[in-house]
Amino acid sequence: MENQTELKWYQKPTGVIILLIIFFPVGLYLMWKNDMWTKKTRQIVTAVIAVFLLANSGGKSSWGVSEGDISTKTFNAGYYYLFFKNDHSIEIYQKSSSSSSARGCAADGRWSIEGGKVKVEVVQSYCGTESYTKFNGLYDMKGTCIENERFSFCSK
Repeated sequence: MENQTELKWYQKPTGVIILLIIFFPVGLYLMWKNDMWTKKTRQIVTAVIAVFLLANSGGKSSWGVSEGDISTKTFNAGYYYLFFKNDHSIEIYQKSSSSSSARGCAADGRWSIEGGKVKVEVVQSYCGTESYTKFNGLYDMKGTCIENERFSFCSK
């Protein structure tokens, strides 16, 4: 009789596939350790898992912002307020204090989602020397805030 040793469950293709799905680090290790598949197959499986991980890394910010995150919300930074409307228009205004309901200078603009970021574009400013075009640009959504390299506006 030949001296054959039976493979353990995690050394069989079915066991490795289950581990690839349930706990991929161990599944990848076992897939590469045992020569049950061709090198090309192992490379393809590894690449698919890597792409999946990259696409899902970082949670929501990796997929970007959605219209529901922005629409009908007001974000502020100090005395500046950005109100995003359903029709993709935006109202930007300034208050004299955070407790005041009176609005000072104002501007109108448009907003959109581009590449997973919020794009703000001021169209009309209603203040003489105050230029609200400084708020133009792309903003990342981080938690309850939208921010870029110059500004951070947060929603309450």
